[in-house]
Amino acid sequence: MYVRRLAAVLGTLGLGMLLATATAGRTQQPPPPDARGAAQEQQQDQEVLARGPVHEAFAEPVDNNPKPTQVVAKEPPPAIEEIPPDQKPAGENVQWIPGYWSFDEDRKDYIWVSGVWRAPPPDRNWVPGHWNQVNGGWQWTPGFWMALQAAAGEPAADNQQGGDNIQYLPQPPEPVNAAVSMPAPNPNSVFVPGIWVYRDRYLWRPGFWVDYRPGWVWIPAHYVWTPVGFVFVEGYWDLELSRRGLVFAPVYFRRPLWTEASWSYQPSYLVYNDFLTAALFVRPGGGYYFGNYFEPEYRRRGFVPWIDFRIGNTGYDPLFSYYRWSHRNDRAAVRDLRDLYTARFNGTAARPPATLVQQNTLIQNITNNRVTNVTNVQQMTALASLRNANPTLVRLQPVPRAQQLQEQKFAQSLRQASVTRARSEARVLTTNSGATGANARPVHVDLNLPKRTPNAAVAGMRPPPAPTVAHPTTGPGIVNRPSGVGRDGTHETMTRPNEPQTRPGTETRPPVRTEPPRRDTRPPDTTPPRTEPRSAPKTEPRPAPKAEPPRPQPPPRPQPQPPPRKDDKKGG
Repeated sequence: MYVRRLAAVLGTLGLGMLLATATAGRTQQPPPPDARGAAQEQQQDQEVLARGPVHEAFAEPVDNNPKPTQVVAKEPPPAIEEIPPDQKPAGENVQWIPGYWSFDEDRKDYIWVSGVWRAPPPDRNWVPGHWNQVNGGWQWTPGFWMALQAAAGEPAADNQQGGDNIQYLPQPPEPVNAAVSMPAPNPNSVFVPGIWVYRDRYLWRPGFWVDYRPGWVWIPAHYVWTPVGFVFVEGYWDLELSRRGLVFAPVYFRRPLWTEASWSYQPSYLVYNDFLTAALFVRPGGGYYFGNYFEPEYRRRGFVPWIDFRIGNTGYDPLFSYYRWSHRNDRAAVRDLRDLYTARFNGTAARPPATLVQQNTLIQNITNNRVTNVTNVQQMTALASLRNANPTLVRLQPVPRAQQLQEQKFAQSLRQASVTRARSEARVLTTNSGATGANARPVHVDLNLPKRTPNAAVAGMRPPPAPTVAHPTTGPGIVNRPSGVGRDGTHETMTRPNEPQTRPGTETRPPVRTEPPRRDTRPPDTTPPRTEPRSAPKTEPRPAPKAEPPRPQPPPRPQPQPPPRKDDKKGG
């Protein structure tokens, strides 16, 4: 029963390569892929990994309470010269984004997160991350997708970055885990949790409902931590995973090959997008990870399966939320996916290999033992070389030499932008505390980012319209009433509150509720107006006031009599 479920979920994930193997019969066994390629990698002192970080330009988790990244005692190596592969996913607007170093806690050393072919989100530029030297070591500053400059005369969204200007904000208050105040408008809607937005001070913007759109994933508004302050990224539409591009395997270098003058690195082993969904994790403050992180030790380090990651207490991981909706007509898909994660945690299902060599060895053992279970083989297939990639899982096209050089030049400009960003942020920190100290104010930094043709200009890449969000308020507890869209096409203009909202746990006066004027939704009165003269209003006579009864008068007091005189006596 479980094997059938496991085969079902892997079939649901689109891993059809081994299904074709199964139809070939028991006498034909799948050959071990890329054995010669693995030997060549070993000879070149570089080890291709079947697990590790997902390039943050390809997928970046949303965290409504971002924290500083880990401080590493060891200094990272310099960025290596990376040549874009000579094949890419089919598409006119796919661009190469170079890789970066990431610290591997298990190896106590750095691994190279290979670059990615990426169809960028419409109207977004990639701001690359960088390593920053701090007290006690080095700290990674994440990258993010920044909105293009707004058109002339168009106001920018709340705190939104635009063009080459980055705004670093003070730390937002703790997120409010408020209950959903409105029912879903339809079964194809997902709730986006609220968030603090900055307008001279922080205001709470309640959550709202947004409709799913086929092929598009709504990335909710979120903050990105930096040593200078917090960068606000307004919500935007991004492509589903299968249309975003191509992830390449991380690499561990046993010796510093980059010190050789003539050496360069070119990624050649891809990660199937469908494999990511079967072994994808979120590490708050560290991004997405793929592969075998099913041991209890990784749970203690903070690794959470993407199927269990939540934004506050109301929102799923955006990628899993879309995955669940896209399989809404297959009720067993999400259930079997959860069963697969549970079985791998419990050790009752095989866990993915950690390296390309392990992958090939395990598949070779299955082949030698004449095991024809498609599920067992497929669980071990995470990586494939570009020359042996399954065309049913990924469509590739050759990259002309001229375009390859152009992409390499663009990648070099992105690396330079990373250096410029690091220097600009360090300069801000040396002149003042940035937006992180007491009484902090926003800090603006201009970067000279390389420009590419906006993704929206390509046919078929126009995203759905931005959803309508609610008015920011003075704090949680105010009813969320969505209303019209502002001039920026994203949200309404914010209104200043009467009372500021403080952090949870501090004493404050209750906010004054400012209700918007109610709109009369009754149908108009079509009755013709009266033409007869109106009579004068009747006036009824007021009743006379009641007469008060006469008050009783006290009896008259007796008057004293004067004494008789002597001459009044008889005989006088």
